[in-house]
Amino acid sequence: MRESHSIDEVMCQKPKPNLKLAAEIFRVGLEKGYVEPKEIIAWADSVIADSELPGIEIIDVALGGDEKHVELASRLSRIPGSVDQKELTNGILMQMASAIHRAPSLCRQIAFDLFQMYLEDNVPDDQSAGMMGWFDDAFDLAELGYSDTPVEAVRIELVRFLSRWGHPTLEHAPGG
Repeated sequence: MRESHSIDEVMCQKPKPNLKLAAEIFRVGLEKGYVEPKEIIAWADSVIADSELPGIEIIDVALGGDEKHVELASRLSRIPGSVDQKELTNGILMQMASAIHRAPSLCRQIAFDLFQMYLEDNVPDDQSAGMMGWFDDAFDLAELGYSDTPVEAVRIELVRFLSRWGHPTLEHAPGG
């Protein structure tokens, strides 16, 4: 027998969050230094609180607060599911945007990481690819005095670029 639901119940249902995607975004952020373990534990705790029957993998993450970064990253990688590479790339950029606002000193590291993403073709779109490849070189040239563009102008442009990903759209997503 099929369950009957009112239109209000159907329309108010939230889509099930992609926990694997969120876990991978957090894993990358942890490895790169964009997030702290306490942020990951808080996320895992909120997932558990919102779940009728949370998986053992998310419980393992929630209990991993005292673990080394490598072990916590390993726990995150064990969350089951699949991830679309473009969604992961957008999530990482979202995380970078949050990180750079919390800690502007991460600009140089983020520029390098953007360049690595560019080299691996982990770009959200063709227009962004060029910028992702440019920031690391721009910082190098500005720092060495070989450019008319000062370091601060490169930093401002990097923040402006990342601001496109400054607002998370996924429930249970890092930074959300």
